[in-house]
Amino acid sequence: MLRSSIKSLVQIQSRYVRHLHGNGSKLLNRLLLREPDSGFLKNVSKTIKLNVNPSQAKNYRYIHGGLERTTPTEDSVDKSLHRIDLEIRRTGRINRREIEEMLEDIRQLNSVTSNQSLMIIRCCGELVPEETFENRTKLVQEVWKTMENLKVPMDISHYNALLRVYLENEHKFNPSEFLEQLSVKGLEPNRVTYQRLIARFCQDGDIDGASTILQHMKEKQLPINLHVFNALILGHGQGGDMESAEGIIGVMKQAGLEPNDDTYVAMMRGYAKKGDFENIRRIVQECEQKEIYLVDRDFLEVIFTLAVSNNENLVKEVLPLLKRHSGFNQEASNVIIRLVTIGKEETALELLLQMPRAMKLDKVAPSGNFFIRQLVASNTPSSKVLKICHQMITQDIHKHAVLRACEFALDLKQFEKAFDFFEALKESGFPIRQHYFWPFFASSRSEKDVYDGLKCMTYMEISPTVETLRDYIIPALLGIQTTASSSIDFILEKLSNYSRIPSSTIVPAALQYILQTGKLEVAAAYALKYRIKFNHIGIRRALVDAYLKSGDAKAFVQIVGSTGIEGDDSPREAMGMLLTDLLENSRDSKKVPLLMPILNECLKNGVGLSNSSLEWIQNKLGEELTPDVSNIIIQLTSGDLSLNTSLYSSPPRSLVAFDEKSIPELEELLKVSTDLGKSTKGIKKALLIDYCRERQLEKAEAMYEELKSENFVFTSGIYALLMDLYSRENNLEKSREFYQNLGSRDFFILDDLKLLRYALLLMNNDQVDECIKLLKSQARDEKRIPQGAHQLSLVWNILNVVAEKGDVDKVKELFTILKERGLTNVNNVVLGPLVKSYLVKDDLDGALKEFEFCVNEYGVTPWKSELFCRFIKSDDADRLQKVMDLSTKQHGEVNSLYDLVFAFLECGKIRQAKKILETPGLRARNEKLEYTCQHYLEDGKIAELEKLIEITNGIFNVDRNSMYFFLLKAYCKQGDANKALSVWTSLQEENVQPSEELLLYLAKFLRENDLEVPFVVPEVKATATKTKPTETNPPTSEKKNRFSTQSLGYTDSSQLHKYLENNDLDKALELQQRLESLGKSFNVTDLSQLILKMTKAERLGEAMRLTEQMLQNGLHPTPSVLKTFVSKVAFSGEIETLVRLDSLLTTDLKRLVMLNSRLCTAYSKMGKGKDYFENYIKSRFTTNEKEALSANELIPVSAASYILRHNSELLPEFEELAASASDSKNGQSLYNVMWMYHLINKDFSKAREIMESHLKTSEEMLKFNSVVVEAKLNKDEELAKELGNQLLPLTTVFPAGKGIIVSSIIEVLCETGKATEGLEFLNSQLNKTVQLTDIYFSTLRILKTKLEESNVSFPHMLPAKTRDYRKGKKNESSSSSGSDSD
Repeated sequence: MLRSSIKSLVQIQSRYVRHLHGNGSKLLNRLLLREPDSGFLKNVSKTIKLNVNPSQAKNYRYIHGGLERTTPTEDSVDKSLHRIDLEIRRTGRINRREIEEMLEDIRQLNSVTSNQSLMIIRCCGELVPEETFENRTKLVQEVWKTMENLKVPMDISHYNALLRVYLENEHKFNPSEFLEQLSVKGLEPNRVTYQRLIARFCQDGDIDGASTILQHMKEKQLPINLHVFNALILGHGQGGDMESAEGIIGVMKQAGLEPNDDTYVAMMRGYAKKGDFENIRRIVQECEQKEIYLVDRDFLEVIFTLAVSNNENLVKEVLPLLKRHSGFNQEASNVIIRLVTIGKEETALELLLQMPRAMKLDKVAPSGNFFIRQLVASNTPSSKVLKICHQMITQDIHKHAVLRACEFALDLKQFEKAFDFFEALKESGFPIRQHYFWPFFASSRSEKDVYDGLKCMTYMEISPTVETLRDYIIPALLGIQTTASSSIDFILEKLSNYSRIPSSTIVPAALQYILQTGKLEVAAAYALKYRIKFNHIGIRRALVDAYLKSGDAKAFVQIVGSTGIEGDDSPREAMGMLLTDLLENSRDSKKVPLLMPILNECLKNGVGLSNSSLEWIQNKLGEELTPDVSNIIIQLTSGDLSLNTSLYSSPPRSLVAFDEKSIPELEELLKVSTDLGKSTKGIKKALLIDYCRERQLEKAEAMYEELKSENFVFTSGIYALLMDLYSRENNLEKSREFYQNLGSRDFFILDDLKLLRYALLLMNNDQVDECIKLLKSQARDEKRIPQGAHQLSLVWNILNVVAEKGDVDKVKELFTILKERGLTNVNNVVLGPLVKSYLVKDDLDGALKEFEFCVNEYGVTPWKSELFCRFIKSDDADRLQKVMDLSTKQHGEVNSLYDLVFAFLECGKIRQAKKILETPGLRARNEKLEYTCQHYLEDGKIAELEKLIEITNGIFNVDRNSMYFFLLKAYCKQGDANKALSVWTSLQEENVQPSEELLLYLAKFLRENDLEVPFVVPEVKATATKTKPTETNPPTSEKKNRFSTQSLGYTDSSQLHKYLENNDLDKALELQQRLESLGKSFNVTDLSQLILKMTKAERLGEAMRLTEQMLQNGLHPTPSVLKTFVSKVAFSGEIETLVRLDSLLTTDLKRLVMLNSRLCTAYSKMGKGKDYFENYIKSRFTTNEKEALSANELIPVSAASYILRHNSELLPEFEELAASASDSKNGQSLYNVMWMYHLINKDFSKAREIMESHLKTSEEMLKFNSVVVEAKLNKDEELAKELGNQLLPLTTVFPAGKGIIVSSIIEVLCETGKATEGLEFLNSQLNKTVQLTDIYFSTLRILKTKLEESNVSFPHMLPAKTRDYRKGKKNESSSSSGSDSD
């Protein structure tokens, strides 16, 4: 079917409104049937005017789920630039349309920053390969002109970026005039400027001109580097003088520079221009001998040069040199696009055939969508496009090439080509679907355009659906400027009469559209004229969304009161349904402010609530359910709608207890109480506790003596605090004294941190045996899970004291005690001293053996870097390989290779480190690179940092800005201004966009050293400034909130609430940090609310800092806030933040926030699905089953299913992993994933095979929710029934799970007009596989409605409906979902 073969065409609507402009066309002219009758309406009823202007209507044709065009803001420009940057990193190219849209936004704002303008200029060259050189040059000149008109301050980096773009576009310009222009602007050229001017001369083979620039560089004592020599070689090649080009290499060596890969590529391109393949082959062999690695990108450039020089006949000679390593397809795609742009389509097709293709369902997946798109977008005639498409079909490259050409023609406004492709499709016998016509309606400029589109649909025997009416036809008609008499009634009646679409279809579609505009008042007036049923969820959702946007409760109630649903007392039922929908869809934590205006309006207007909604609303409100709210709800459901004015007053605020006061307040209170002769023991006790916690030793000792003299009875808790105080003050005698006081008490449980601090004190004072006895015998809360960085640090220090002495046995004994007593988790940090104890004695064999034990037993690699370095320094290749193999087993090859690179750098082995980075297909691991750069910066290893930056140049997707920022900080730390400024120049040389943070940091440093800043300094936006975390120690979990804002008379908590209510987040953060600097903290609830506000404001960095501090101190945000934060982070693609959370959250918290699924979401958002597979699915098979269970390392089924469906080439690896562990839980989970995958892809025989062989008798919970969603979403009757055929007979699927399956089949049948068959199916399953109560209430209601529409009665009584019905069924049936599902 055409629909299945062009599934992605359905998505086309989200890209049209801005880019399509309706035109008359030959196809439309051929299909015109008749003009709409303009005089057929008589006695038009009273009309309403829809107050929506055409631009608004156009916006609402932006389509559900699509991008809506809104007024640009500075933040939106930043976000768009960030999105473009991510796209460049992902694919190496962007679309011209994105730049033009960005330019339009900037013009509307009439503002753009210097750094933003630099980014946009850089995007106008080879990053837009779809455009011709001329169009790219026009684009950058338009950008430049806009920046000049806006008077954007520009420095030499902007001109260097412009030079780079001119070079990439082969634009002819006069370098001398360019230098004069710089002189007029008062800008001094730097080495990058001269390098690019030399490259400009060399592009034309003008060596004399290049020599002139070289002379300028010598006069200014600027270094002549590899970039200059490589440009000269290219220049000689352009001039056909390869002898001189060869001679340049000798000159380079005389200058102390070694030719690199770019040098030899320039040589090969010179010979390619001449058509000399023998010399190309010679250079390749020479590079192999010299161990200079040439990558696919280099050979692709040679192929492009051959094509440009009309030497296409030699392309087939170069193709065998391609290695097709990881990333090849991306590089080849960009070159293919460039080839099509210059009219070399046949060479492009030849190169397309070289691209490895993905497998899908054991078949080769289609390839070349980007190629077809470029053919359509370029000046290639339709006949030639069709010819190439047929070649692609014949050669089995893409069986649906013509269909894709049709899609792209519509997307690119190439309507004439689209009509040619329509004809070709029709001749092939493919049906034309209605979504083909959405672009026409979306681009309609007149009423005639709309009706022409409808005529086409009529000719094709296609009837518009509600979706087409709501999102395209009605918005188009209402958005077009018509006569004053053209009311909404007139327009819709005309539409109904002309198109013969029943009003029962048009009216609800129109109401949904009006509600989408947010005009609730207009919608209410419209609803008064028609009785619209609320059974359809689309209308309910639109009404709820409109209320959430407008807050117009009066109109909301009017709409509900004037409409209804099937059944008696319909307004009451409708209001109950809508309020439950409202509470479910609202993201606000406070529900009552949303609900109360509606409830009050209901009382005024006499609209009640259904009894079935009463209990659910009360449960949903929970703690927010005040007596006032409860009273109103009871009135609305009881039928007595008279307003009850009795109010319930809030309970009076209790007095502040001692533990809510600060130390100064307590001291003042003690003084007053003493003067008044009141009892002061309670105050003194509170002060003693606070003095201990705040480590105010002298005051604590004085207060202890004072209480002791008053015969105060000290509790065990106070003794523990005093013991801990002296432990932290390194006073063993006093700490031991108070510990012994504790020992005299009956079975006192000491908390872990105090126990470990006392144990460390003993260790530091050489009391090893006493420490061991303490750790063995001291009672603790055995249920407590070790948490926080502080506890981990204490454990490490205890072990490290013994490890430093090389006492292996004692380290092992202590480790065993700590582990068995539950005082520590087992990880890299804790296991480090075990390996270290051997290395201290230079026992490398013992260290390696212990390391291997840690890898095999615990799945971690402690002290790996130190082992790498030891074996590198001793040239011990065998043991080095052993460590590498163990690391690869645990962390994968790529991560281990990077660790080896860092080790070689540490040991000064630069050549070896670089050679590893030249491993084919090796890509960036930015988190590891940043961690290492930070390490080098902190340790002052500037040489290593410089070398790391040097050898990582050219690796795909490395964040060069970040690495250079670390280098800049290192130079500034040294006080070396020249080197600091060289960072800015190097960024220009590499064509890397410097971040605003980097420029601000450099500018500040230069100004502090009284040096001129040679670039435009970005403005600091106060609202965007992120508060940096303080360097003080985070508060402990035992600390309480006792500081107040005295000037306002509020407690800090009250002040925080005030700031949060006013959305003054900066002041809230300042308050939090003031307390933090004093070692204080808010309580969990207050911190959670602060984190929630930060999350909603998309200030995720600050929210993460607060969350991290809480987790490190054994606390965590409230569950709802934590889930909201993690979800927001995931949908923002913040992978590294989630990885940090993974190391901080407990197993239960990970399950609560569905961390596995959120990680999957983040990786998918960033286009890194394969990385997720490596890190979170494949890695699960490196541990045994028992460890996997204990470490929560089970396969996340829903996440794995999503990854496989979007990366089908991973199927062989899934199969291999599942086969290797078929009897384990993880193996069964993978079979579950593959079973769902095959079902969704309609390979039912394969799915049945997996079911029979691996899942049918499995004790593991079977998950199938993805299949249910897919079947319902696509109304796929075949898929739904196949799911039922396989699962309904199984006894291992719970009744509630079977209810989900039966419900989905019935819903799909109803949606496809087969309600009668749905009833037959229900009857066949009742009392056989399910009971009526197992079926979703909404499903039964849909079935009943559909049957009654067909005059068929529903023979069953609907079960009582409860709002948590689905929730209960979901919890009961583990068959449909799991803890990792979203």
